[in-house]
Amino acid sequence: MRLDERQSGEFCGAVSRGLMLHGENAPVAKPECVRATARRFGLDDEPFEKIFAFRSSDYLPPSEKEANDIFGAYMTQLDRVIQVVDDFEEPKYQEK
Repeated sequence: MRLDERQSGEFCGAVSRGLMLHGENAPVAKPECVRATARRFGLDDEPFEKIFAFRSSDYLPPSEKEANDIFGAYMTQLDRVIQVVDDFEEPKYQEK
């Protein structure tokens, strides 16, 4: 289970745009950007934190099942981000 740098960068770019659409400043560092997104949109940050831990060490999930479970949880949270961005409505301003 390895997300390459390109995939990670694309994901962080997408979530940072989601933050900006909702009036938030997006952190530059990838982990902080993902954490800010999880806080803002009420996501489960556990799968992201596990992936960060894997990337910063040589540790890998002990079984294929655990790897699949983590990836499935990651994809569920990614789907939630996509839904939040898709459901975004720009504020409507009334002219005076």
